[in-house]
Amino acid sequence: MDQKRKHHDTSGFTLTEVLVSIVLMALALAPVMHALARIQATGTKAQRVTQALFLAESTIEDVRAELLESFDTDFSVSSAALSDGFLCTVLQTDESSLLKIIEVEVGYDDDGDGVLDSGEIVAVLNTKVADKE
Repeated sequence: MDQKRKHHDTSGFTLTEVLVSIVLMALALAPVMHALARIQATGTKAQRVTQALFLAESTIEDVRAELLESFDTDFSVSSAALSDGFLCTVLQTDESSLLKIIEVEVGYDDDGDGVLDSGEIVAVLNTKVADKE
C-alpha cells in the first residue's frame, strides 16, 4: 500500500500574523496622522492671519479715503462683519483738531457670536490721518 503523504501549503500568513501587522501599522500611522492634523491646523491659522491682514489693510485704506473727504465724521465701529466669518473693529482717536489716529482690529469669529473678542483678534493696524486743510 502506498501511503500518500499529505503536503501542507505553508506559503500564506496566519490570522495572528495578519492581526499583529495591522496593529503595528496602526501604531506607526498614529503619529503620522497626528502630525498631518497639526500641519492642517497650522495652515488654516496662517491662511486666516493672511486674510485678516489683507482685510485690515483694506479697511484702514477705506477709512483713510473717507476721512480725506469728510474729516469730521467718526468712523468708529465695533465688530462689523467682513467676509467669510471675519469681524472688524475700527477705533478713532482725535489727537488734535487736525490729526486722527485710526486703529483697525480684524479677527475670525471663532465662537460665532458676532462679537470680536480679544482672543479672536488676529491683525491690528494703526495709522494717523491729517486733515488736508
